[in-house]
Amino acid sequence: MTAVSLVHTPTSSPEDARRRLLSAPAALAPCYPERQEILDDLVAALVAGEHVVLVGPPGTAKSELVRAWSVLCGATYFEYLLTPFTEPNELFGPVDIEGFRAGEYRRVMDGMAPAAEMLFLDEAFKASSAILNSLLALLNERIYHSGRQIVASPLQSAILASNEYPDGRLTALWDRCLVRHEVRYLQHADNLKRLVTLGLPKAPTEPLTSVQDALDVREVARKVAVPKATEEALLGVYKALGGKSIVVSDRRKVRATRYLQAVAALEGSLEVTDDHVARLSAVLWEKHQQQDELAKVLEQFAAQWRTKLREGQRGLEGLRKELESARMPGVKLDLNELARVNKEAKAFGEKQAKALSRHTHRPGVEGFLAATRAFVEDTRAFVTRAAGGGL
Repeated sequence: MTAVSLVHTPTSSPEDARRRLLSAPAALAPCYPERQEILDDLVAALVAGEHVVLVGPPGTAKSELVRAWSVLCGATYFEYLLTPFTEPNELFGPVDIEGFRAGEYRRVMDGMAPAAEMLFLDEAFKASSAILNSLLALLNERIYHSGRQIVASPLQSAILASNEYPDGRLTALWDRCLVRHEVRYLQHADNLKRLVTLGLPKAPTEPLTSVQDALDVREVARKVAVPKATEEALLGVYKALGGKSIVVSDRRKVRATRYLQAVAALEGSLEVTDDHVARLSAVLWEKHQQQDELAKVLEQFAAQWRTKLREGQRGLEGLRKELESARMPGVKLDLNELARVNKEAKAFGEKQAKALSRHTHRPGVEGFLAATRAFVEDTRAFVTRAAGGGL
């Protein structure tokens, strides 16, 4: 097995790499309906250097989707169907006979799991104890112990698939997978009709991107900022989950943040926003029964700009009504009341500008802030005229 270089050298612009990466799930989406979230998470996991597990009944195209994904990535690829009787040499390579005769124990790993950039293990939770420890080290540390030699692996992302959830013996293997998806049969009638009558389009058979593209975007992701507001949203999520007895380990919290940085980098964003927090729906559950509760918690904290915008709109409407009441025809102007409304309007405008400053690209936000600024200026001008006797 050839030595692995750990030095990253960009081969193209990060923006070009990002576009190529995103072209792969876009090309596969028509071929695998109702799998968009999985495809999005496969590319994000590759950028983040994380592993994915797909759990679902037979016949849901788990294996086919993974193979198609590996082709479009142009990755050095290894796959294997595990059974309780799978032996180490089936995954890690046969013993080097020549070396063994010379008194050295090592494996011939070329073309085997330790040499792969992308690894697919089907029925992964049937892994025997004979291979489990080596597999855990490969997934977590990206190393393999070949006799007395520790070999670095080029592994970037592993995908595990299973028809069933793991038992307690394989908790460690389950934990190595940051991203977890349940794969169900097609739910929408239109997609089912296309499947059984017309058939689905075939996946492309030539690479559209590369592992190098993922490494280039990974470098960008490391520099993506995590603003204080997003940190607070994440801490709020973890606290709320704790209250529902959903425990998230410290290691998973750290990896979740790195994963969100990858998600943001793929979107071309310079920072992780509360919008991105929703992507943790495939990251933070431990038992499949927890997914509904997790979704409810994330809904409270993700995309908080919408909540802020709605609250701001209600507040602006309230201030407008107060001003209209104070300036109604035939009503004697109360300068103290006007001064109070003017002060509240100014404070309101400053508060909204600060609360929504990171979200001006969101629908409706810039228009609301412009309306707020106009209202504050209109109120100030009206009060100034009233105080000067111009009304």
